[in-house]
Amino acid sequence: MKTKEVNASIIGKRCKSIFTSMMVTGVIEEINITQYTAEVKVRFDEPHNWGGDLYEHSWSHARL
Repeated sequence: MKTKEVNASIIGKRCKSIFTSMMVTGVIEEINITQYTAEVKVRFDEPHNWGGDLYEHSWSHARL
């Protein structure tokens, strides 16, 4: 996805994201656009264990 495609219309859509070097699937819950980045919060389909902690969501970001 390109940073120009990040807008409110993608909330609720399914996507693939990289989390701790793994490709994971989930649903986009929230977006945040700042002066320098476009960020997307992805809720994972299933929690992922990393470093003894369970992660249910993560933020993916790209520079503008």
